[in-house]
This record gives sequence, structure tokens and C-alpha cells, in this order.
Amino acid sequence: MIAAALTISMAASVSLIHYRNVERSNIRMEQRAFSQRKMADVYKLSDELKSHLEYERGATDLQTVKNAMETFKRLRLRYEKKPGKDATRILVDGSGNCVSFSRLLLIMLKDKGIRAQQIDVFSEDTGISTLHSAIAIFIDAPQELRHISGEFVIADPTRDAIGSQYRDIRILEPEQEYANYLFESVVSSTDTAKIVSVLNEALSLDPDSIYLLRNLGIALTKQGDYDVAKRYFKRAMKLDKTNGSRMAYIDAMINQRAMSSEDIDRKYKEIDKEIEKIKNPGEK
Repeated sequence: MIAAALTISMAASVSLIHYRNVERSNIRMEQRAFSQRKMADVYKLSDELKSHLEYERGATDLQTVKNAMETFKRLRLRYEKKPGKDATRILVDGSGNCVSFSRLLLIMLKDKGIRAQQIDVFSEDTGISTLHSAIAIFIDAPQELRHISGEFVIADPTRDAIGSQYRDIRILEPEQEYANYLFESVVSSTDTAKIVSVLNEALSLDPDSIYLLRNLGIALTKQGDYDVAKRYFKRAMKLDKTNGSRMAYIDAMINQRAMSSEDIDRKYKEIDKEIEKIKNPGEK
């Protein structure tokens, strides 16, 4: 009787685990389908605006990409450090940031059948991970043009405007790209509660995004939720290969409190000790 009961209990547990795995898989599929539909809206262009992007297909895919880049340059778009716009808005305004530029170039490439994806790249100019957007293009090209992984060529439509150097690269799935787009929609908002809400939604789509984790920590710090903010900063610092999340954590904690220069120096030392524990959890 006992053995039978245990067998039934174990079978029920296995069944429950299977059900939960299927449920999680279904949720991920629904999220992906939702984000794909939303990104299709973000990329939508009117026929009138598409006429500004027409260019000749090259004899090779590489030549086609070069033609696209030349056409993009002729648009003479202004670079601005404002929240990302969709592709239509950037053409109407004549300006946008790196995310906007990348969205527009992606449309131009896909229109010619070139396989490409948006990527997050992290600048290494100062050793601080600064999020930057570019395009990974999967084409036959000379080895010297390819990224170190050998899989793709990077096209950065903002290179002439601001230059760029990459430290780390992450190719975005549709739900991850939409997560970034969600944050861009509120990044200039003064409503901290709204930013926290949107960032939580974005993190449900992209839970390992250093960029989202760090900014959620900053927003929560502004709300005074220091303990909760610290948890997100810790997750960001564990994932971050650069100094960016550490500096964001220190700045966020210090900026929300009036401190003398002596207090600031002391706070830096305290936070540095905490960060060492995060980086080296085995040390006491």
C-alpha cells in the first residue's frame, strides 16, 4: 500500500513538473509571437517613405550590403541621444539614435533578402559597458571583414557619426529586441513608477539583460527601494564583464543621498567591499 502510494505520488510529481515545463514553453512561445508582431509594427514603413531607401542589388550579397550603407549615408540623418524611434519616425524627423539607425538599416537589408539581426554591442572606450546598437549580417564575405566568431559581418550605421568599438556582442531574439524597445519608450519619462513597471515587463522577456537590470536598479534607487535595487545591481554585476554596473551601482546609491566628500569616499569604500563579495562569493 505504501509503495503504491509512493508510486502514485512520484507519478503525480513527474506529471506536475512536465505540466509546468509545457506551460513555461507555451508562455515563451506566446511572448515570442507577441514580440514578433510588435516588432513588425515598429519596422513598418509606408510606400512613400520606402521610396527614399531604394538602392541597387549588388552582384554579391556583400556588394548589396555596401550599396545599402551608401544609401543610408545619403539620407544624412542626424544622430541624437534620445529614446529610440521606429523606422518611420526617424525618416520623418531626419534624426534618431543608434537603435533607430539600426532598425532602419535592418529594414533596408531584409527588403533585399539579406539575412540580418539587430545586436547589442558594448563599448570598451572607457572600460564601462555602454549599450550600443548595430547589425549582424550573415553573408559570404572575406575573413578579415568578419567578426571574431567568424559567423557574421557587423554593420554600424552610426559609425561615421560617433565611431564605435565593441567589447561584447549579443544577438537579439525578437522578444529581447522588444524588451529593449519597451524601455526606450519610457527612458525619458520622469514617472519613476512607470519606468519600474515597464522594466519589470521587459525583464520578463529578457531576464539576463545587463542593461535592463542595471536601469531597474537605478529606478528603484530613485524610489528609495535600496534593498530591492541592490538585488538587481548584484545580478547585473555578476553578468557584466566590464566596470559599468559597478559604477552605476555606486553612482545610484550616492546620488540619492546628500553627502559630504568624506561620506562619499567612505560610501565608495563600503560599496567596493560589497562588490568584491559579489565577484568573489567564497571570500569572507
